[in-house]
Amino acid sequence: MSQKETILSTSTKIDHQSKLIDILFSKFAAFYGHLWRSQFKSEGFLEFAKREWQEGLSGFNEHIINKAIMQCREYYELPPSLPQMIACCRAIKKRNNFYVVEKDHVHAKQEIVLAQLTKCKEILNQK
Repeated sequence: MSQKETILSTSTKIDHQSKLIDILFSKFAAFYGHLWRSQFKSEGFLEFAKREWQEGLSGFNEHIINKAIMQCREYYELPPSLPQMIACCRAIKKRNNFYVVEKDHVHAKQEIVLAQLTKCKEILNQK
């Protein structure tokens, strides 16, 4: 990939993230009304806040961010702070991930497992 293609790809990604943050801010304005909008007294601060939110949420894909937005709508009476939104996204990401056992996983020896089970049964059967 040439340097020009890399720059265009990065620019496209940033534009997409910027649009996603614009959507987030619009939805929060609709959900929370004046509580959300009153935080941004000037256009300059609004743009600064959007850049901070974009940077803070850059580690999450669009699907996770959209789920977090809907979760905020359902469960948060007040608009979330950026750290609360990041925590919400992390929780969603964690729920959506699953652990895959490596192929070279070594199983326990059956005789050891049986010996340990026997010990457990003895302990449970003691009176």
